[in-house]
Amino acid sequence: MEEFMEELQKWLKSKGVIYTLKELQNIKELGLSSLKIKTIPKEIGLLTTLTLLDLGDNQLSTLPSSVSKLINLKELWLGNNKFQIIPKSIFDLENLVGLWLYGNVITKIPKEIGKLKHLNNLGLDGNKLSKIPIELGLLKEMEVLDLGDNILTKIPRCILDLPNLKHLGIEYNNIEGAEDLTGPLFLKPNR
Repeated sequence: MEEFMEELQKWLKSKGVIYTLKELQNIKELGLSSLKIKTIPKEIGLLTTLTLLDLGDNQLSTLPSSVSKLINLKELWLGNNKFQIIPKSIFDLENLVGLWLYGNVITKIPKEIGKLKHLNNLGLDGNKLSKIPIELGLLKEMEVLDLGDNILTKIPRCILDLPNLKHLGIEYNNIEGAEDLTGPLFLKPNR
């Protein structure tokens, strides 16, 4: 394991992020945003103490399957990258409460999203989504759901019925009947 940690340490150092091996073994938060990263090494899965991983504003289109080993991860920032699909490894992160995938080119939300039972904040605005799976309605802890600036035409009723939902961002879509949706859930943009 130490050999793999040394590899991860070298990779991080190449990105200008310096940690000792001991620090890496106990790290809780790792911010690697805006570094023009195209790939993440599989050794990232060794950082099992991580609770927050910020990989936003890079050039990522995939994640290694070892991300599924980040069992303590609560927040995952992947906004403004090049993801076309949501990496399957994310759906094994049972403790995830926040997932931000805004500003990518994602066209579909897999049904496996329903496995993320503790998710309360999901940012999927600025993608290419045309449909929302009903499995999103299984996420009973959801408080903030941002789906704005996609190509949606419908929002399933189960989304509107989420018991803890405080904000539903649907602006800049072409949703049928959206003009009739009012209340604190819906923030209308000023155009």
